[in-house]
Amino acid sequence: MALVDLAKGEKFLINNVQVELRDTIQMANKFAVSRIEKGQNVQKFGYPIGYATENIEPGSLVNEKNLKTRLDGI
Repeated sequence: MALVDLAKGEKFLINNVQVELRDTIQMANKFAVSRIEKGQNVQKFGYPIGYATENIEPGSLVNEKNLKTRLDGI
C-alpha cells in the first residue's frame, strides 16, 4: 500500500526485488510487488483480502478492476 502518491516509472527495492511502477499509485492504494495470477489470493499486510480477476503484473495498481473481495459480510 502506498503511503504517499507514487509516479509511474518509480523504482523500489522490495524484499531484494526491484519493482518499477507500471501505473501512478495514489496514496492509500495498493500495487502488486510480484506477479499475481488470475484466481490467486491477493494479500494486504499478510492477510488475504480477495483474489485476482486477471493477471496482475508487478508494479500494477490493484483495485476493484482486477480484484474481487473475499471480505463480503465482514
